Amino acid sequence: MSTVVIVLLYLFSGHILAFALRIGRAILDVLKGDGTLKENIAAVVDSAPKDDFQVRVQRKDLPLKSGTLLAYDIELRGALTQDRGARLSIVCALNDVTNGSPATVYSCLTWQQEEETGAYQEVTDLGDVPPDQWFSKWVKVGTLIPDALTGPYAGTRTLRVIAQIMPTQVVPVVRSGRIPNGTPPVRTRHFDFEERLTTVGWLEAEQQRQEANEIMVQLAVALGSVDGSFDAHEARAIQEWMRRQLEMTPPGSRETIKNRLNAVFKEAHTQARAGNIDVAALSSRLASFEMPAANRALMELLTEIAGADNELSENELALVRTVGKRLGVSPEEVAALAEKQFLGKNVTIAAGTTAESTLGIQSDWTTERIRSHLRSEFKKWNGRMQAMDSDEERAKAQAMIDLIAQLRQKYS
Repeated sequence: MSTVVIVLLYLFSGHILAFALRIGRAILDVLKGDGTLKENIAAVVDSAPKDDFQVRVQRKDLPLKSGTLLAYDIELRGALTQDRGARLSIVCALNDVTNGSPATVYSCLTWQQEEETGAYQEVTDLGDVPPDQWFSKWVKVGTLIPDALTGPYAGTRTLRVIAQIMPTQVVPVVRSGRIPNGTPPVRTRHFDFEERLTTVGWLEAEQQRQEANEIMVQLAVALGSVDGSFDAHEARAIQEWMRRQLEMTPPGSRETIKNRLNAVFKEAHTQARAGNIDVAALSSRLASFEMPAANRALMELLTEIAGADNELSENELALVRTVGKRLGVSPEEVAALAEKQFLGKNVTIAAGTTAESTLGIQSDWTTERIRSHLRSEFKKWNGRMQAMDSDEERAKAQAMIDLIAQLRQKYS
């Protein structure tokens, strides 16, 4: 039987008139070589039950020039409406249900975000949908790219795709996949699957930030105690830093975090007096979080504490540089922070501090490297002295130039 005859027979069958557009698509599939006409029309007509609504996730990697990007299609089929039509949208949401309770999953792609929260959301506006409409074949309504997602934790997680058909006017108020006013969606189904998320989770990051703050308090106390005493000015500097951290904490958790930081401060003070603070281990732990901003904030805190008693000692400078090295902070940046303290009002270099330590020269440097460093330091301090306004700052710059001259003679 010819293709034209088959098409006419279907079109003159009363029950198939409503599917004329769908059959047209089936014909296009044949013309494109995607199966026979009979197979394609059967796929349209012999659908899932009209009163059913299903969702699934199918892996469909995205092609790249250098390979592929792991991705999934979200697909639906089944009933959209029942006895009456409405203006509808399909809303796809995503939760992490690894631990039983649903947790929000965020997307870094702006076109896959709720406007107010940044939670994953992909919306398809169906327009005005007449009664008794359904998807007879699986239809793609969304895409998931695991590398663009941030759940509560990284690692292999159980993710729940939630597909909801809801009145279009409700979509703007959806928060983390839920309708806060309680309006039930017209249809909803979910599909669970496992996938590995590589980005540090938002809850995991919050816990790491809290642990990072606790580590910073311990290292600050270690620095304040490095010379055998813990000065009141150093203690106040740490407490002021803790107060600033609390100001950036949500009010609901502020008291809990305050109590925790105070407890860490007291315990660190006890451990410091016993010589039991492991600076290397704490620095390595903080470095593992890969938080450059936190690392720099710690270096600022440490140099501030070093100058809190108006003296920068050799032991303090050595500890600051050791921590900076473990955190991957450049020696130049550490030196700039220490110099900022040195140039502060009434801050001096403590008696007994060697010229090498004052100028940041390491014991394992070669003579050539020391000479190169001294040339750079002279150029820097000589240039600064010309631009300084206060007599005190110029005197300090001249003192550094004098130290450089001494070392140049020593290493000539």
